[in-house]
Amino acid sequence: MQISSVRTLASLVLLAILTVACTPTQPVSVTQHNRINSLAVAGSTVAIASSDPSLRTADFNRILAQRLRTAGFSVTDDASTARFIASMTAEVQEGIEREHVVRTPEYFVRRRLVTLQNGDQFVDRERIYLGDRVDRFRYTLWPAIVSLTLTERETGNPVFEGEVTTQGSCGQMVALIGPMLDALFRNLRTESGTVSSFYVEVPTC
Repeated sequence: MQISSVRTLASLVLLAILTVACTPTQPVSVTQHNRINSLAVAGSTVAIASSDPSLRTADFNRILAQRLRTAGFSVTDDASTARFIASMTAEVQEGIEREHVVRTPEYFVRRRLVTLQNGDQFVDRERIYLGDRVDRFRYTLWPAIVSLTLTERETGNPVFEGEVTTQGSCGQMVALIGPMLDALFRNLRTESGTVSSFYVEVPTC
């Protein structure tokens, strides 16, 4: 097989490996400050504040409402009677270009026929180092952040402040918002001032 064919085959194999390795998960970091443990919030009403009439925001708020109900809150559209007001922001920031460099040594095998004194012959093979082939694979990492604040309506004091950050191959908030909120609500009553890191699945990105 010629060296050029070997190069092509090796590049295809490497690309296949990288594709398989790209599992639909991303690392997230969750930071939260809360005093929910000191409040009787089970069944408490919460209204989601929104000044953006876009369909995108409406979809994100619907996803947030689902997580709030799962956490034991009662979601209402009447902000004037709700005990808590929920405010959320979600943003995918500008992509960061990265490059993965793979160096593969290349050799040339030189063969020569050697004749011994007794007349026997054999083929001697010598592997000669030619240098490294350098393959460069460019990719983009997308930083994303979701922040959530729960405020007590009557006092205006925050009872929960949470932030989820991630940086991975998915740059679509419509795919990230659900998994990132799941990470935020994973340990809603964790001790205040804690930071947690783990992976979430992002199967739709």
